[in-house]
Amino acid sequence: MSTELTLDPSICLQSFGQLVPCPLEWLWPGRLAFGKLAIFDGDPGLGKSLLALDLCARVSTGRPFPDGSPSPGPMSSIVLNGEDGAHDTILARLQAMGADMGRVFDFHRIVEGVPDLTRFPEHAHLLGQALAKTGARLVVFDPVMAFLEAAVATGNDASVRQALLPLMLLAEQYRCAMLLSRHLNKGGGAHAG
Repeated sequence: MSTELTLDPSICLQSFGQLVPCPLEWLWPGRLAFGKLAIFDGDPGLGKSLLALDLCARVSTGRPFPDGSPSPGPMSSIVLNGEDGAHDTILARLQAMGADMGRVFDFHRIVEGVPDLTRFPEHAHLLGQALAKTGARLVVFDPVMAFLEAAVATGNDASVRQALLPLMLLAEQYRCAMLLSRHLNKGGGAHAG
């Protein structure tokens, strides 16, 4: 007795024998891959923001990475920073790091002449427009939690993954690396780790 099961048309089911291998392409070999999200965790005050900006500066000029790996640059990058001012802090840091200032872009929203919050996943399409315009190959979210919608339950893995899915799709579509900075312990207790 044979019963034929039909799958929902939204399901894509393939054996791994049918898949064609596709090697990873690297922005920073072994650390930041094009088309992928990477999370940069650490306690506050350890220099995650400075390292992220240093990567933007290196990529903008094509300088080697901190470990000596060659850069595939020069390339553009986009910075979303929820803690430091673009005009008074980030600009000065990028200048001091020797960035090509025409290749590093600040991303924020202005609605009716007033700065407005950028939230994901709601505003993913706006980041897509910025990626299309700049051709950026590195996007920095510092810290990523500052840009998640209030409805995202940050303590719930499934909720965070759902919120980050549009970013993952953008990374794949525009072949860029997305560096998501995250504070492990902002509460003032013991150090993380």
